[in-house]
Amino acid sequence: MNAKKIIKYISIMITPSIILINAFASEVNANYDLPLEKKEITVGKSKYSDSLIKRNCYKYSDYIVVEEVDGGQKGGALIRLEPTKNNVNILKVCKNKISDFKIKMVADGYYGGKINQFIINDGDDGFGSEFLFQIFAIKNNKLTKVFQDLRHDNQSYEYIKTSQNKLGVRYWKSLKVENDCLVKDTTCLDKIRVANKISTDLNFNNCIKSIEQRISTLKNEPYDVSYLNNTSGNQFFVYIEIPDIYSSKNYKILDKNVVCESKP
Repeated sequence: MNAKKIIKYISIMITPSIILINAFASEVNANYDLPLEKKEITVGKSKYSDSLIKRNCYKYSDYIVVEEVDGGQKGGALIRLEPTKNNVNILKVCKNKISDFKIKMVADGYYGGKINQFIINDGDDGFGSEFLFQIFAIKNNKLTKVFQDLRHDNQSYEYIKTSQNKLGVRYWKSLKVENDCLVKDTTCLDKIRVANKISTDLNFNNCIKSIEQRISTLKNEPYDVSYLNNTSGNQFFVYIEIPDIYSSKNYKILDKNVVCESKP
C-alpha cells in the first residue's frame, strides 16, 4: 500500500473556511468531511501474494464510499460510491460486489477524502518529491475529474471550502522545467518562471543554497552527483493559491521563495 496511506502523522489547523492538510495525513476523517460511520472488512485473499484484500468503507449523509485495497497489487485501490438511503446498513453495502456499485472512479491511487461534492484521489506513487493529487466532482451520480496537479509531497496544502459546489486549494506546485542548464545561471532559472507563465519574479536563493548543501553532503559518495548542478537534476516548487479549481489558470503566488528537491 502507498506509504502515504500508512504513515499515521497528521497536522491540522482549522479556520471557518480552510482545512489544512498535511501531505502525509492518512486518517481521512481528520481533515475532510467526517463520516457518520466507518468500517473495515476483509473480502478475500490476493492472487498476487499472501496478502489480503480489504475494504475501507465510509458512510456520509449522501454517499457511502468504498475503497478496496489489494495488499498484493501495487498501483492503487478500487474506489466506488453508493448513494446513501435512509437507515442504510453500511456493512451490507460494504459487502456488495465491486461491480454492483453505481458510481465508479477511474483513476490510479487511493482514497484521500470527501469534501462536499468532491472526492480527492491521492496518486498511487510519487517521483522524488512530486506527488499527484486529483479532484473529482460528484454530479448526477457520476464522478468527473475536474482538477489534477503535482505538488510537494512533504509540504502542507489546504482546501478552501467556499460553497457546496466550489472548492479552492493552496499547495506547493511543481514547476515544469523545459530547459536543461546550470542552476547557478540566473538567466536559466528565469526560464522556469517563463515556462510556467508566472509574471511575478521568483526568488531562487534558498533553492540554490539547498542544492549546494546536497552536493557538499554527497561529494564523498561512490557515485556522480554532478547532475544536481543542472535544472534537470532537480525539482522546483512554488506556493500558490487557486481560489476556484474550475478556473485553475487563475492562481496567485503566495510565496516567491522557490523550494528545490533533488531528483532520485
